Amino acid sequence: MAAIAPILIALASFVLRIINLGLPKGFIFDEVYYVDGARDLLKYGVEVDGANPEFIVHPPVGKWLIAGGIKLFGDTEFGWRFASAVFGTLLILLFARLIHVLFYSPLLTALGAALMALDGLLLVHSRTALLDLFLTFFTVLGVLLWYRNRHIWAGIAFGLAIGCKWSAIYFVAVIGLIAVYQILVHATLGNL
Repeated sequence: MAAIAPILIALASFVLRIINLGLPKGFIFDEVYYVDGARDLLKYGVEVDGANPEFIVHPPVGKWLIAGGIKLFGDTEFGWRFASAVFGTLLILLFARLIHVLFYSPLLTALGAALMALDGLLLVHSRTALLDLFLTFFTVLGVLLWYRNRHIWAGIAFGLAIGCKWSAIYFVAVIGLIAVYQILVHATLGNL
């Protein structure tokens, strides 16, 4: 029963993200870099500048996701931004799941989904071909899996987050410190 509200909220959010996804025309902010990288990955399997290797600032996972949208819907604004719309919608459901796991409250679960759906920054990132949304999705997925003691899967999710942007390493470091703290506390309490 707790899943009905987040699913309805996510479906409505997906519709809002998809409508006029191809607008505005042209690149928005750093789309110019990430779409170019996605095009290169589709064409060459690696980012290049003409015949020369390109200076690559971020790892390729997010750019491959953008490339997937281009492959499905063409090299248009809609194609560039489609993966972000999908992952932005899935992030609403993922956050709702995390809230449900933490609090086991249908009300808080629905409220969490609604707040994520209404968040302006999430909406903007869900309609642009930028990497931050993918980083956020995989980081939240990693936190949920780590909390559920599915550490191997959490490691894969965190690896995908790092594969989107190097800044995910900070989140991984925090989770690592928390894990070490828990081990030390458990060892200390076990010795008492």
